[in-house]
Amino acid sequence: MKKLFFITIMFFVVAGYTQQTNKVITDAQSGKDILIGQCDRQALTNPAFADAYNEGYNSYVPDQEVINKLKKEKKNVQVVVVMGSWCDDSKTQVPHFYKIIDEAGIKDSDIRLISVDRNKKGGDVDVSAYDIQRVPTFIFYKHGREIGRIVESPSTSALEKDLLLIFSHGS
Repeated sequence: MKKLFFITIMFFVVAGYTQQTNKVITDAQSGKDILIGQCDRQALTNPAFADAYNEGYNSYVPDQEVINKLKKEKKNVQVVVVMGSWCDDSKTQVPHFYKIIDEAGIKDSDIRLISVDRNKKGGDVDVSAYDIQRVPTFIFYKHGREIGRIVESPSTSALEKDLLLIFSHGS
């Protein structure tokens, strides 16, 4: 178990250093800029993407009762977020997700953000192991083991409620 945990942690550490981060390319279908590959939150503040991110982040008001519970359940949780900067669901859910993790006290270092093109390819980041069918996909790990996913949008009424369900069942 310790070996699996170590491998997962190393994955998050090494992933940030082996590929170009926050790469922008032109989408062949729309002719607009999109993010591709390994990203961090800074990519979402690029002028091409900032309006959607800032509006979604600033306007979202998470349920504080759920946030308080998340603060207790967040220990040892890592998240892989696979999104498409061209995707309306990603433009909505990813800013909400960042607002929730900020309020719950989850560190950016526990998040791996990968942006894909319309074919669900991550440029120089191989996302095939994540079995991405739709974006965004939030994959949650605890102690190196996947404990749940949110695909496209929450199954409950709010993203933070889905996070709490996943975190509490992954203990």
